[in-house]
Amino acid sequence: MNLNPLLSESVIRELACGDISAEVSGILDTPALHQLAAERHQAYIELCATLSEEQRAILERYEDCRCDYEATVQIEKFTYAFKLGARMMMEILTKEDA
Repeated sequence: MNLNPLLSESVIRELACGDISAEVSGILDTPALHQLAAERHQAYIELCATLSEEQRAILERYEDCRCDYEATVQIEKFTYAFKLGARMMMEILTKEDA
């Protein structure tokens, strides 16, 4: 059951074309997160200053893997939540009034 086919096609088209995305850029732009990012960066700089070249290379590989892992987890979470939301909407829209 499609209550507004123009809206649905528009949102799907925008997602497919990349005009909108699942990223929540505005939500994550808070002073608290900026402070945490600054503290994390400072700790990283201090840690790197104590490491040898070989240890820094290992740390860089670790950071690259961690970033890839976190990105994959975010995609999987979004996919799951999107499908769950779609299932909920289908159940709501197809449920007959009692």
